[in-house]
Amino acid sequence: MQAASAAGRVNSIFVCCHAAAIDAPLVKVANALAELGRSALVFPGLWYLETALSASEVKAKILPALEHDESLAIIDATNHEAAWRNVRPEAAELIRQNWHGGAVPSFVSPRAPRPQPRGDSSPG
Repeated sequence: MQAASAAGRVNSIFVCCHAAAIDAPLVKVANALAELGRSALVFPGLWYLETALSASEVKAKILPALEHDESLAIIDATNHEAAWRNVRPEAAELIRQNWHGGAVPSFVSPRAPRPQPRGDSSPG
């Protein structure tokens, strides 16, 4: 488990992982999160994590646990930061445009086609 930052601050981070196969276990992700701080499974594919790490640092630590086609979104509620991998380009762009400017989208249509290739990114 990671120790608190020098200032003693613990970040509240949500980690969402989507496996390409519906029944794919996300055990590797859960194990990786357990190494990073105190975590709790909210529902399948979504965890709450308390850690001294940033969203980008959590992403870097979790990536080795993912298959190439699995999607990842990390939201640091403490510092208003996000990082992701394999997110639809139109969703990523919408987040980038609105993240610090007001309304963060609460819904992105799951029926939208999944363009290829998808990329890694962070807002801003």
